[in-house]
This record gives sequence, C-alpha cells and structure tokens, in this order.
Amino acid sequence: TSPAGAIAIHTAKPSMDEFEGYARTTFTDNSGNNTQAAASIPIIEGQLAARVAAVYNGTDMDEIDNVLGGDISNTETTAGRLSLLWYPTDALSAELVYQYMENDVETHVNLQGSSALGQDLPVLRAYDRKGINPRVDEYGGRFEYLALTVNWELFNHDITYVGGYSEVSSLRDFDNSSGNSKVGFDPLDITAEYPQVGAAGTQLNSPQQMDDQNYASSHEIRVASVQNEFWNYTLGIYYSSESGHFDRYLMRGIPIGGGAAVYWDNVALTPFEQEDLGVFAHNRFDFGHNWSLQVGLRWQDYERKVQTEVYSAEDAFYPGGMIPDGLLL
Repeated sequence: TSPAGAIAIHTAKPSMDEFEGYARTTFTDNSGNNTQAAASIPIIEGQLAARVAAVYNGTDMDEIDNVLGGDISNTETTAGRLSLLWYPTDALSAELVYQYMENDVETHVNLQGSSALGQDLPVLRAYDRKGINPRVDEYGGRFEYLALTVNWELFNHDITYVGGYSEVSSLRDFDNSSGNSKVGFDPLDITAEYPQVGAAGTQLNSPQQMDDQNYASSHEIRVASVQNEFWNYTLGIYYSSESGHFDRYLMRGIPIGGGAAVYWDNVALTPFEQEDLGVFAHNRFDFGHNWSLQVGLRWQDYERKVQTEVYSAEDAFYPGGMIPDGLLL
C-alpha cells in the first residue's frame, strides 16, 4: 500500500514485431547539445527482441569564464542502455537490462568586486560572468547498472524474480579557497599554467579531493495469486548487500608570517558494508463492489558497518630556503 501515492517510471521495452527507432537532437546558445537515439530490433519474432538507446548531453552551463586559465564551466554526459526481452513460452518471460553513464563537470563561481588582499587581479562585475579559480572544481562520475527480471505463471500464481547489480564511482577535485580568498604560498599550485603572483604575495589554496565507490546487489523472489475473487496475496523475500568507501583528502594551509606557511595533510578513509534482509506479505480481501481490506506485514533485519580512519601530517614550507630558528614551535 502507498498512502501518499506512487509514481512508477518504466523504460521502453523492445518491440517483438517490427524494427523501430528514432533520433533527435537539440542545440542551445550556451554551446549545448542534447542528442538521443534508440532502436528496437526483433531477433525472433514474437519471442526475442533487443533495444538499444543512447544519449549525449553537453553544455557550457552558466558560461562562467575562469580568469586564471580561460576555461569555462561545462558539463558532459554520455549514457547507453541495452535491453533484451525473451518470451520462451506463453507462461515464462525474462528481461535483462544493462545501463552505463558517465558524467563530467567543471564548475566556476561567478564573482564581483575587487581583491580584498590587494592582489593583481581584475575588478569584476556580476554580468562579466567570470570566476577566479587556481584549481578548477572538477567532478567525474561513472554509473553501471544490470537488472534481471523473470516472471513465471504457474498454477494460478505469478512467481517473480528481480535481481540487480550496480557500481557507482565518483571523484571530485576542488579548492576550498575558491575566489582567491586566501594569501600565502602553495608549491603545488604555482605553475606556469596559473602564474598567480600578486602584490600582497602569492595564492594559498586548500585543495580537497573526494573519492567515492559503491558496489550493490539485490535479489527478490515473490509469489502472488492471480485474480482470486475474494483473497489475493503476495509473499516474498528480499536480500541486498552493499559495500564501498568514502575517502576524503584535504590540505589546509595557514600563513604564519615571514613568507612561511604551515600545511596539514588530512586523509579520512571510510570503508562501509551493509546487508538488508526482509520477508513480507500482503493480503487483499474483497467484500463486494464497495468494500475491501488490505493487510500487510514485513519483517526486516538491517546491518551496517562503518569505519573511519583519519591520518594527519604537518609540514612547513619557506620560500626563502631554510626555515629560521624559532619560527615554528
């Protein structure tokens, strides 16, 4: 039962009878392009068919131009899906779906005003659509999904198996001092590509990286009665497992005077595992045209293990060479 209502979204199934397909594309004035295509192919008429679908989407989003390099905010997504549908008999059907997607994003923040640190940077207006990022905010994600559904009609019952496996990984690399908000010296970022040296000193960044990985699988078997006049029921069992990690890498820098800066390299590693087991039953009793009763019951056991390990290292950098005695304690 769903007291608040429910929305179900189904992808298109392969056509068993005829070849069909489409292609369409859209262009926008921010260098955008969205192209979609799909084709359905009968392999054995009435029994086996395949469908392939793909999409590409790329834009410059809000078109924010980075002053320190000339790159522009942009995103690019590519995805594809393969579906196989099989009817070996009138009572047995199987559907296999594989889907893959990649998403890459580079983001800049629109700024206005002048440098509060007296650095040699242009005065920006909001409608200039420009940002200041020694490090581009970069994100890359990859998603894979495989699902199998088997349905068998037997003795006035539907026996259904639904199984799935997925892998999700993402990596984000960005700067915590976006907008040139700190001053100091970062030997990792003063390069020929970003020669950011100003009147008040050089740019100090706080680079951070977020590395996520997730593996998940699930299995469900259920038995449901078919069109009984008074009592219809569903019985089932569900199991899922998931594992992965959420890792964070962060460098923090603080200028301490005399051209020196102290850095903390922080690494937080968070592996996790979880399991979910459920047994459920749903009953519907029909008392004529105007009255019915629904009763559901579910037992569930959920386990999750999370462990976080944090490593921190302190270092110092002095542009003039040796660190003077007594500068650091």
